[in-house]
Amino acid sequence: MAAPVGNQYGKGPKRQKVITWALERELSKQVESRAEQCTKAEAIVEKLVDMALGGDMAAIKEVVDRIEGKAVQSIESTVTVSEELLALMAAARQRAIGRNAALLEGEAVQDEQK
Repeated sequence: MAAPVGNQYGKGPKRQKVITWALERELSKQVESRAEQCTKAEAIVEKLVDMALGGDMAAIKEVVDRIEGKAVQSIESTVTVSEELLALMAAARQRAIGRNAALLEGEAVQDEQK
């Protein structure tokens, strides 16, 4: 059974995670911060920025990650390809080039059956 209309404790949006919904609801509530009214989310951001300005490296990292996005981690890998596979790939490439040339010239091209 659904919560009555106007019930602030009813279900959140169906596609949103319950904890996320509750956290966003809680963070949107008003609090006093630096002698002015702001939401809890704004108070947390204010505290995070203050901590970053104070030299807290974890806070600095969080602020930078939120603004710039997390740094991309590169991963190197080595793949060994057999001569047989290279030959198959080269042959397939040549067939594709031939098909494209024929299509550009308006020739009918039949699909190859294997």
